[in-house]
Amino acid sequence: MAFEYLAQYTTFESIADMDTAVENHMAAHYYDLTESERAIVFKLASHSLENPGACHLKAATIAAALEISTKTVYRAISKLESLGIVK
Repeated sequence: MAFEYLAQYTTFESIADMDTAVENHMAAHYYDLTESERAIVFKLASHSLENPGACHLKAATIAAALEISTKTVYRAISKLESLGIVK
């Protein structure tokens, strides 16, 4: 597979641990996030199953899947970083 390098960025011991972290972030920041921002978090998590906490997605891929603009994706990622949800 082309994404073996992601193993070094794995941040969770298991998918269950990652899911718990996502749930905790959603509970803590639910009203701070827009619907698009929440959808992006779930999209990133759903693509982080092989290496929990690490994925490789282009902004354009996320935008197309969620039917939003790439600018919205970039803004959302910046906000998610500032809130400590993603790195």
